Amino acid sequence: MKMKIKIKKEGQFRKVIGYLKESRNYFYFIAGLFLIGAIFGFVLNGELGFLDSFLKDIVDKIKDFSMGGTILFIFQNNLSSAFFAMLLGIFLGIIPLLNAGFNGVIVGYVFAKASALNGWTVLFKILPHGIFELPAIFIALGMGLRIGTGFLENFFIHYKKDALKRFLGIIALIIAVLGLIFVSTGLSGLISSEISGASAWISLVLGLVLFLPLINLFFKDRKLRNVQGKVFMDRFNQAIRVFVFVVLPLLVIAAIIEGILVFIYK
Repeated sequence: MKMKIKIKKEGQFRKVIGYLKESRNYFYFIAGLFLIGAIFGFVLNGELGFLDSFLKDIVDKIKDFSMGGTILFIFQNNLSSAFFAMLLGIFLGIIPLLNAGFNGVIVGYVFAKASALNGWTVLFKILPHGIFELPAIFIALGMGLRIGTGFLENFFIHYKKDALKRFLGIIALIIAVLGLIFVSTGLSGLISSEISGASAWISLVLGLVLFLPLINLFFKDRKLRNVQGKVFMDRFNQAIRVFVFVVLPLLVIAAIIEGILVFIYK
C-alpha cells in the first residue's frame, strides 16, 4: 500500500514538472509584464501618489498584529490574490495580465519612494520579500493566462481557413475586452460604493452582455465546443495540481519570511 501511494505521488510530481516546463513561456511573459509595470511605477512615481492611500490601508491593517498574525495576514492575502487571479484567467487571460502589471507598478512605486529616503541599499531589505512570493505569483498568473488563451488558440486554429470567422473573432474579442471594463467598474462600484448601486448593476450586466458574441463564436460549433471543453479541463486540472504542489508551498515560505521581516522593521 505504501509503495502504491509513493508511486502515485511521484507520478503527480512528474506531471507537475512537465506542465511547468510546457507553461514556462507564460511565466516569462507574466514576469516581463511585471517588470515593465515595476519600471513604470519607478519612473513615474511622482504621478502615482494615489497609491499612498492603498498602501496605507495595508500598513494600518497589520501594524498591531503579532508576528503570527502578520504571517497569517500575508499568507491569506497572497493566497486569495494568486488563486482567484488564476481562476479568473478564464476570461481570456486578461485578469492575470492586469494583476501582473498592477503589482509591478506597486513594487516599482514602493522601491522609488523607499530608495529616495534610504538610498539604493533599501533593495537588500525589499529583495527578501520577493524571493519566494514572486515566483509563486508568476506561476499562478501564468497558469491563469494559459487557461484563458486556450480558448483563443482553439478558435483560431479551428477556423484557420475561414478568414471571415477569424475577423469576427477579433471584433468579438475587442467587444469582450470592453465588456470586461464594464464588469470591473460594476464590481468596483458594488464593493466600494463609489457609484450608485443601480449604476453598478447596469455596468455589470452590460459588461456580461458584451461577452455574448465571443461566447457564441467559441461554443456554437459542436466540434469546437468539444475541443474547448477538453482543453479547458486539461489546463484547469493541471493548474490546480501546480497550485497545490508548487504555488502553495512557496506562498507559505514567503509568508513566514515576509511576516518576520515586516514584524522586525515595523
